[in-house]
Amino acid sequence: MRETMRRTLRFELGVLLVCLLWGSIGQVEAAKLKFRGYAESRYSYLYGLDLGNICNEEQPEVLQALVKSLCDSHILINRVVPSFKIPFGRKVRVRVTANLTTTHFKLDRQITKIDDILVLQRMYFDLRTKYVDFRLGLQAVQWGTAQLWQLTAPFNPQDATDPNAEIPGVWGINAYVPYSNTGGFRAGVVASRDFQAALSYLRWKHTFGTTQVAATVLYDGANKRMTFGTDLKGNLEVGFWVDAALYVPYEAEKPEDMWISGAVAVGIDYSFKVLESLYFSLQYYYNYAGITDSSKYPFNTEAGLNALASQFTNPSQGASVTGIGISSGGFLGAHYLLFNARLSILEELSVSTLVLMNILDPSAMLGATIAYTFLDNFSLTVGSYFFVGPEGSEFNIGRLKLPDAVSATLAGYPSEGIALSPRVVIFGWLRYSF
Repeated sequence: MRETMRRTLRFELGVLLVCLLWGSIGQVEAAKLKFRGYAESRYSYLYGLDLGNICNEEQPEVLQALVKSLCDSHILINRVVPSFKIPFGRKVRVRVTANLTTTHFKLDRQITKIDDILVLQRMYFDLRTKYVDFRLGLQAVQWGTAQLWQLTAPFNPQDATDPNAEIPGVWGINAYVPYSNTGGFRAGVVASRDFQAALSYLRWKHTFGTTQVAATVLYDGANKRMTFGTDLKGNLEVGFWVDAALYVPYEAEKPEDMWISGAVAVGIDYSFKVLESLYFSLQYYYNYAGITDSSKYPFNTEAGLNALASQFTNPSQGASVTGIGISSGGFLGAHYLLFNARLSILEELSVSTLVLMNILDPSAMLGATIAYTFLDNFSLTVGSYFFVGPEGSEFNIGRLKLPDAVSATLAGYPSEGIALSPRVVIFGWLRYSF
């Protein structure tokens, strides 16, 4: 019933936007369609996965699809992402962006629904009036200046291995009211893509000289909490930025869950005057709710392994296994450093490095990338990421010994456990922009 309601709501929103679009087309004769986008092929090889003889044995039918996907070290994604922007004068426009995926995640997969092939990324309607600007539909909601950790941006998961990844779209409506050329207020309501959660927000932003300051308040009814955040950026010989957030629950089933937590990210960036093609940035991130003792990470505790094992027995959920650990909440620790540098050797060729480190663990993700643009519209990116640290750390999970109740059902399960997280990722991305 719930799924039916969500599908119906998505359909009704889509119909509403189409009606607005066609209504505008009927009134405006000189609409100019702007078409752009890209076609992309991404290949990645995951080195270090080891499931023993599990991959060679016949598994129970309920686990076959999951085990097969975990046994494949090759990932290939081919997709076409066209985007249409239709301006109807200076005050009205519509944008639609789709993601057509021909192969996704693993080289062998099952297509069971339309979302496995075609995903709508953006579909929103803009209306500008004299005093207020409105936006309605599937849109990206992004703000904050910190890299990777944008502490008050709603429903925006970040991918540490792909800083240029597109922000997922969310359904929502917002209004922006400027009070001057340098500041204004934005208010809105957004829902997650699965319509399981929604939140409302109010944001103020103002520019004082070379410094931009903003404050945000979010009301999260699903998690029963308020978020108060601020972000600022400016330039004092070097560029600087600060993102901070305070998470305040207003209702909880247990009294011990009524505790306030917070997070902060501070950083600097700099482009050298002598060597203008060299750029670097350094950022520190602190999460009050993070784990400071690596022995308490979920994959190092019995409770955490039982939770992971439950995902094996319910393949529809999938295993929450990524190159940076096993966690539904993203990063596990409390203190991190992020460093990256980019050197433009030629106008068409650049080299970049990235270091993401859990300070107290300590463990890290190290990456190097080469990007080359050719024939104007083609770009090739190749590189690799290495995950280093002692076994059992966040970036080197090591071998996991699943509970006996689960391992006993897996034919060929090795007594020393299984390695579900890669040690090295090698990738090559080819993109054609049109």
